[in-house]
Amino acid sequence: MRIMISALLLALLALPAAAQTAPVPDATTHATRLVAVDDGVRLEVVDWGGSGRPLVLLSGLNASAHNFDDLAPALIAKYHVYGITRRGYGDSDKPDPASGDYSADRLTTDVLAVLDALKLEKPVIAGHSIAGQELSGIAARAPDRVAGLIYLDAGYAYAFYVPGGTVPLGTNLVIAANDLREKLGRFRAGPGQLDLVPPITEMRAALADFETDLTATEAEASRTGPLPMGQDSPQARIGFAVINGGRKYGASPLPILALFATLAVPQKASPAQRAFIERQNAAGRVQADAFAAAHSGARVVHLPEAQHTIWRSNRAQVIGEITAFLDGLPR
Repeated sequence: MRIMISALLLALLALPAAAQTAPVPDATTHATRLVAVDDGVRLEVVDWGGSGRPLVLLSGLNASAHNFDDLAPALIAKYHVYGITRRGYGDSDKPDPASGDYSADRLTTDVLAVLDALKLEKPVIAGHSIAGQELSGIAARAPDRVAGLIYLDAGYAYAFYVPGGTVPLGTNLVIAANDLREKLGRFRAGPGQLDLVPPITEMRAALADFETDLTATEAEASRTGPLPMGQDSPQARIGFAVINGGRKYGASPLPILALFATLAVPQKASPAQRAFIERQNAAGRVQADAFAAAHSGARVVHLPEAQHTIWRSNRAQVIGEITAFLDGLPR
């Protein structure tokens, strides 16, 4: 049961097909190093300097830590800012997806390994786009390691699962399929007492979620029509491996700032493009509301007329929200 996602999803997750992901000239003062996180895998770590509480930035899909070269300098006056380039991108090592692990669990382990190597005490972790899965992975596995989480337009299905979501298109279905596959894989008969009720209950719930996501994705796909898959390349295969490695995450008890973009509709958008963006924005608001309801102590903010790279389209508000959140955390 393997589900591949369209090129449209990759664009929504920040592949460099749109102006919002255009590279930013690197004029920052920083140091870089490679940190070993696995056999034969080292990650690029960028240190922009600064003093105060450590803040670690995780990039979105198909981007390196240098995607934050225009954000980090605005934060180093009060915080010590680092960036991590996930495996497969930038100057980090790029194991082949056929033999390398790009699952959400592995990528979370990578981040924790970097925190160990840097000896960071209670950093705040901020993640853009699909990096929300690493944030939620840390919250699920090692909440004591961090002081708080910042979701930079990153609180979607890969970070917080809500059945029936379609933002970005198809992500929910992949995650539901992975969860169902895991439940089926654990269903094995063995010696001793055989109690079938718990695994059957789990499988029934996973199957219900899968059916809900199947229906929602089918409905949206019928409106959108056929989508191009793009060219096959090593980098594209890595992107699909990251997406296909998603898993279900629930609510986190950690202090959270979650910023959600309401995407601006280009003036020259066709009626079909306009309708699609409006549907995605509506689904995004549903997702954001569900995120807020599940995280009662979180600050959830909607950013109007935004790009996916929200620190560029809504710079002053994003920097202000990040600063207020960090300053409000216990020392």
